[in-house]
Amino acid sequence: MANDFVYFLVGGLVIIGLMLALFGFDFAYAPTGSTLLGVGSPIFVGENIYDDVETLRASFSADNYLQTSVYDVGSRRISSGLLFGSDAIQVDVGQAEIVSVSFDVTKTNGYGTLIVRLDGNVVFEQLLAEGHYDYNFGPASKVQIEARSSEWRIWAPAIYDLDNVKVSANAYPREISTYTFRLNDVEKVEEARIDMSLYDNAGILIVKLNGDIVYNGAVSPRQTIYLDKSVLDELNIITFDAAPDSKFSGLATLAFTKRTLQEKQLSATINLSSAEYARFGKGTLAFDVVDIFRPGGYTIKITNGQRTLLSEYVKLEKGYFEFVLKKEHLQPGLNVITITSIDNAAFHVQGLTTRL
Repeated sequence: MANDFVYFLVGGLVIIGLMLALFGFDFAYAPTGSTLLGVGSPIFVGENIYDDVETLRASFSADNYLQTSVYDVGSRRISSGLLFGSDAIQVDVGQAEIVSVSFDVTKTNGYGTLIVRLDGNVVFEQLLAEGHYDYNFGPASKVQIEARSSEWRIWAPAIYDLDNVKVSANAYPREISTYTFRLNDVEKVEEARIDMSLYDNAGILIVKLNGDIVYNGAVSPRQTIYLDKSVLDELNIITFDAAPDSKFSGLATLAFTKRTLQEKQLSATINLSSAEYARFGKGTLAFDVVDIFRPGGYTIKITNGQRTLLSEYVKLEKGYFEFVLKKEHLQPGLNVITITSIDNAAFHVQGLTTRL
């Protein structure tokens, strides 16, 4: 068995010696193989017009829905006389559109009329008997119920004993949302719109932009409103309002599409350690030009840090391209491969690969 092992060992050394003699000492450092740097869809290279969308988001609330507030005064005696002064009911109802007053006269001496004032103005005056009364009036902010003085009846004031006194005020709350925003490069805006997602949605929505009404109507829970770009400015004010008997709340996304001319390049990297670079002799860089949109040419550039290791001009042609990578085209560290269009060329590149 020992002799067999020696025979195998000597045979192996002879084979290794023959291979070293035939292929040289680089035999131990075989190529690292192919690396696919660009996969998937073709990559556009060249100058082209692109749409960039700038968005602004804001929650808003617009409430102009008629609300009713009831002020329950309860039981009160109102009176007025020359020697007795006056005792009246006063209620502050805010900015009411419609005011209603109701009460029961449970007792009166009939010495004076009952008066209702809105904001100091007499809107009702009448001598009332016992019974239930209900009146509707116009807009007001202050309501006063009083008795007319008994005047010459100096022995007693005019008296009304009232029960179940209620003052109802119907008012529009007029809640409005206003936002100010800045927009850069207004002249580049090609399309402007508002995408709304509503939580409350009832009635007519009014949207103003820089003082101009840009929408006035009903909306769906998911609504898009397109804006006239001519009303836009560098500093803009947008307002969400509601028509009478309308209420809205939700999220608004303002989207501004700007068209800009951009240069697109193809970039890929080869990261080599010092040991890998020492083993590297030469390789290939290959890719396919699959579409040509504008003729011209392109450059293949390889950089490592601030150093340019390769800059090669190539005439643009459709098909397979292969370039020989020499040792001086790469360095240890991060090597960046860049394909850039020349002479206004535009094309698609696919399947960028390297074999080292």
